[in-house]
Amino acid sequence: MKIVELDSFKVVGLKVVSHWSGLSAMMPNAWQQIHQRVDELTNRTSPYFYDICLQLVGEDFTQLVGCEVSNLEEVPHDMEGYEILPASYIYSHHTLPVEQMYETFQSMYTWANENGYTIDPTDFKIQKTSMSSEEEGHHLFLRII
Repeated sequence: MKIVELDSFKVVGLKVVSHWSGLSAMMPNAWQQIHQRVDELTNRTSPYFYDICLQLVGEDFTQLVGCEVSNLEEVPHDMEGYEILPASYIYSHHTLPVEQMYETFQSMYTWANENGYTIDPTDFKIQKTSMSSEEEGHHLFLRII
């Protein structure tokens, strides 16, 4: 794990708002939809899909599944656009099965605590996955303040 700085970027995708218990049903549907509709995002700027936890309030998550884009002027119907501001993150490259990603995020929280970093209280985090090869793994970012 290491600390990285990410510049601002824009992302457009499908927003999912759900209690923790409903995410396992809603997120696969959002992923399926974004895979089917990716060609609608004509201003994509990278070969990656993004799964961004925009916030956690209590046990209610707001997630965005989408792609990085050059601008927010072309947002397809039923999708939303966000600008992600520059910030510092704990970074980890997850190469294990996706079912074990929760464990990698847990180790990132532990690493942050052991090394004196403060996690963003909104639980903002990013999962970045290649469009062409899941074998590349997942790039995980946990925002710190």
